[in-house]
Amino acid sequence: MTYGVASMTAPLREVALRRPGKSIITAEASAWNYGKHFDPSKIESEYDRFVSALENFGVKIHWIKGDDLGNADSVFAYDASLMTPNGAILMSPGKEKRRGEENLHATFYRSNGIPIIGQIETPGTAEAGDTLWLDENTMLIGRGFRTNTNGAEQVKDILNSIGVKCYIFDLPFYQGRNACLHLMSLISMVDTKSALVFKPLLPVGLWKLLIEKNINIISAPNGILSKRYLKY
Repeated sequence: MTYGVASMTAPLREVALRRPGKSIITAEASAWNYGKHFDPSKIESEYDRFVSALENFGVKIHWIKGDDLGNADSVFAYDASLMTPNGAILMSPGKEKRRGEENLHATFYRSNGIPIIGQIETPGTAEAGDTLWLDENTMLIGRGFRTNTNGAEQVKDILNSIGVKCYIFDLPFYQGRNACLHLMSLISMVDTKSALVFKPLLPVGLWKLLIEKNINIISAPNGILSKRYLKY
C-alpha cells in the first residue's frame, strides 16, 4: 500500500474509509448533534453512492475495520488521524463521544505497514478537520472547541520535525461547543493557488496569510454554513 500526502488538491489515488456502523444507523440525532435532516434510513445507500463515485474516478479504497464500540461518528474517517508524507499522526478527538477513535486508525496503519510518526497525548485534543495543507511545506491549524492549544502545539511540533511550517489560528465561537466548526468548515483549497473561504468567520490572520502567499480568495455565499455544515 502506498501512503503520504501534503496537498488538498493533488489527484486522489488511494484512500482509507470506514463504512457506517450500527451505531450511526441507530444513533439518536440530538445526542450526536446530527441536526433535523439526519435520516438513518438513507445512510447506507448514500454512502454506497459516495464509494461508487470514488471508484468511478479510479480511486483505490482501503477499509478501516473493527467494532465502532458505540462511536457513531467513526464513519467520518478524516478526523481521527492525519496523513503526512512520512506517515500518520494519531489525533485525539475533542468531541467526547469520539474519544479513542484513533485506536481504530492505529490498528489499520500497523496492519498495513504505514508508519505512525506521532500521537497527540492528553491533555491535548486535536482533530484533522482543523488542519489544512496550504502547500507541501505549510500546514494551517485551527484552534477551537475540537483542537485545543496543547493539541495544536503537539501537531505543530510533530510537523516541524519533518520540515513542515505550521500556522495556528483561533476559530470563532459561532454556534458554540456542540456545533462542529472545523477550520475546514471555513476554507477549502480548490487548486494550489485558489481557496474558497467563508469570509465572515475567517480569522483575520489567516486572511492576511492567504494574501501574503498570493492565494486567490473566492468568497462562499452568505448562509452556506447554517444550511449545511455545523451539526456533525
